[in-house]
Amino acid sequence: MYRSAYDGLSFYTFQDRVIQYKGPTITLIQTKSNEILAYYTETPWKMSSKWHSGDGTSFLSRLTPSWKIYALSEQSLPKKYHQYLNVPASYNKDLAGLGIGGIDHRTPRLHITPGLEGCQANDIDTVFESGALLEYPFFDVDILEVWAVASDTASFGIAQKNGQLNHDIRECARVQRARVDRRDFVDDLADGLFGSKVFRHRKQTQGSD
Repeated sequence: MYRSAYDGLSFYTFQDRVIQYKGPTITLIQTKSNEILAYYTETPWKMSSKWHSGDGTSFLSRLTPSWKIYALSEQSLPKKYHQYLNVPASYNKDLAGLGIGGIDHRTPRLHITPGLEGCQANDIDTVFESGALLEYPFFDVDILEVWAVASDTASFGIAQKNGQLNHDIRECARVQRARVDRRDFVDDLADGLFGSKVFRHRKQTQGSD
């Protein structure tokens, strides 16, 4: 679905691709320290300012320097802070980027920032088993990949079709909002320009009312 080596290392390209598939996915993250993390989830990704509780199997995994899987914790029901994907207009209002396994709304176990720098991997959360994901909690992303997971060709096609429909609906809404914002900007600009003293003086000197 997305490989930074081919598609460019961009969070916005990543999020655009990941919401185009309504099925299980696995996300691979290699840090600039050459440590590798993985996240498998059966819960489809979607853009939202709210966390998803999750309704399927998922796990966090450390691949290097040693192999370790952190499964869902049986002591943490309901799993309110399961996964999160959002790039809000105001970074002061909502958590920005990708979050996995939250302690609360703004404190994820694994946090990938929109800039792919200053990311964080903590040891505990309310959803997955505890344990160190990285040697040090802060990191920058060097390589990012997302792979679609499907049991057969038919299920892959359905998940891809549903994801594309979701993407098209979001894109249509985005274009409509842009048109409204542009129209409001032009109206405000016209009101400010034509109602100004400079404009009225120019019209008067030209003999216009």
